Amino acid sequence: MQRDTEKGLAVEADHIPGYLYVQAKAHQIDTPYLEVVYGNLQVYEQKRKDGSL
Repeated sequence: MQRDTEKGLAVEADHIPGYLYVQAKAHQIDTPYLEVVYGNLQVYEQKRKDGSL
């Protein structure tokens, strides 16, 4: 994912960290770092789609 973000390409935000985040919440596991990573990747994806990168 790092190489993809450096090149401005799409990343698997929903497939990897998103899946882990949803599973953690379903099992009531607190994952503050994963929440930050997933949130940042969502912002990245939105900016990439908007063309504001």
